[in-house]
Amino acid sequence: MCNLPLDTCNNPCYNKIRVVANDEDPKSPAHIRKKTALGGCGMASVRFAKAVVLTFAVIAIAMGCSSRKTKKHTPQSLQITTTRLPDATEGVPYTATIEATGGEAPYTWSVTGLPSGLNWSQVGDAAEISGAPASGTAGTYNVNVTVSDSSPQTQSVSATLQLVVNPAGGTVPRADFEANTTQGTAPLTVNFTDKSTGSITQWQWDFDNDGTTDSTDQNPRWTYYDPGWYTVKLTVSDGTNSDTCVKKMYILVANNIWYVNGNGGDDGNGGTDWGDAFATMSKALSVANNYDLILVADAIYSETNLNFNGKKIYLKGVDHNNAGQRPVIDCQGNGRAFYFDSGETEDSVVDNFTIKNGSSDKGGAIYCNSSSPRISNCTFTDSSASSYGGAIYCENSNGLTVTNCVFSNNSAGNLGGAISCVSSNISISNCIFSGNSSDMGGAVLCGSCSPNITNCTFSGNSASKEGGAVYCTFSTPLLNNCILWNNSAGTAGNEIYADAVSSCKLNYCCVDSTGYGGSGTIDDSNNCIHSDPQFVNAAGGDYHLRDTSPCIDAGDNTYVPVGVTTDLDGDQRIVDGNNDGVATVDIGAYEYQP
Repeated sequence: MCNLPLDTCNNPCYNKIRVVANDEDPKSPAHIRKKTALGGCGMASVRFAKAVVLTFAVIAIAMGCSSRKTKKHTPQSLQITTTRLPDATEGVPYTATIEATGGEAPYTWSVTGLPSGLNWSQVGDAAEISGAPASGTAGTYNVNVTVSDSSPQTQSVSATLQLVVNPAGGTVPRADFEANTTQGTAPLTVNFTDKSTGSITQWQWDFDNDGTTDSTDQNPRWTYYDPGWYTVKLTVSDGTNSDTCVKKMYILVANNIWYVNGNGGDDGNGGTDWGDAFATMSKALSVANNYDLILVADAIYSETNLNFNGKKIYLKGVDHNNAGQRPVIDCQGNGRAFYFDSGETEDSVVDNFTIKNGSSDKGGAIYCNSSSPRISNCTFTDSSASSYGGAIYCENSNGLTVTNCVFSNNSAGNLGGAISCVSSNISISNCIFSGNSSDMGGAVLCGSCSPNITNCTFSGNSASKEGGAVYCTFSTPLLNNCILWNNSAGTAGNEIYADAVSSCKLNYCCVDSTGYGGSGTIDDSNNCIHSDPQFVNAAGGDYHLRDTSPCIDAGDNTYVPVGVTTDLDGDQRIVDGNNDGVATVDIGAYEYQP
């Protein structure tokens, strides 16, 4: 049946209708929609703009007002978002929630491997464990969980979660370690020192994370012969209970080491030591190959569009000239600092730089397209993008990792004052976002993605329209152990804005719940708090926690990414901040050190 007015359907001028939503630049957030009526009476055209994140084109052709097409919906991949269960104690009441995202609800769960005294049940779309571990059950358990969705082609995923049960009146061991060196050329001999706590009687070291125990000494020595990155794992036990510490990509055995010094270096040199250092990073990148280490001395560099060209290179800033200083890349408004578009992976690393005054259309400081480098220990300030991502823009870059970084006073003309994340499931942890601004998403834009944002602090960011801190469209981000406080938006969502096709999940966060906007879902039901986080001096840019902060020991250890063992200051990430005998991660980028 025709839904148009009768006089319209009978008019030959409307026998054909073509509706096009498109624009001249398919990556621009401003879409131009043209509506054209064709027929014997001529053509009328109306053009108008609409701000959106994702480019889309829908063409519908109606012949005699009788034919319509509906776009097929494809659900996102189903994934279990809970990565570790909170510790339990014999005889003490216990609850834990296991959650998933993606696919199509409702979900169906199964859980096995629980110790005596604990049971599970399905509550809504989550699995909930409850009860009290029975006496004598202290130890470490592998809990097997499986979830299935309700999509026509049923998706099903499984995971094994570790559950530690402490003995009544006691605590299990906590594994930790350090090394005397973490990079060098082969053969590289490393001395490892056990830093675990508890009454440890057994040590099992796996120096390359291949599943084989390489040493049972408490403080072993190990020699690496082959170039590459190595993940190190230590499992400790007191005879009854055990714990494991994994430090991902902890050791780099380099093929070659190159040296860059902006103060006194020369690109005519060989770059093989500090006395023979290059003057520029671009020169070093041009000669370096896979698993090479480039050491960059503290100095000011004005280079732009530095490119790894797909090579697995570790570019590391060091304090060679002045103790405690690091190199500064000052782009001086002439472009961005780094350009990644050759499929770089986490083996390509940018570490310990200050990057400022970058400028571009997308990604004022760093641009990533189908590339996922690792960015760590960097400060991004005063960079800008005319459209997306004042500091970082990433598109189709699943696996990009941003850790221990500070983003301040960056801006974007449209979306994502600090980071614009489009079709990229990235990980952001131990970061601070302050003073960043954009039209939408003063700090972070999530566009058609499911980023995992953990132990980050958002404060003082602003959007002229929606989403003072975070703006979500077609996205399902997870925010874990994060602080979102005192951000602002001109129209809606001082803290978070979620459009109708977005669902934002907050776990153990400190957030101003009056700052939600949009018609999407913002779920803060999992142990979030809504009180002032009590920063030491937010006005002065000090986002450490006061000793009276409600964020101390208020996070969840299970959300801390594997391999993250320190906070933004480099201090231990999980400590007993409130002296209750239990080491629990704080909310935010800094861990309170009692």
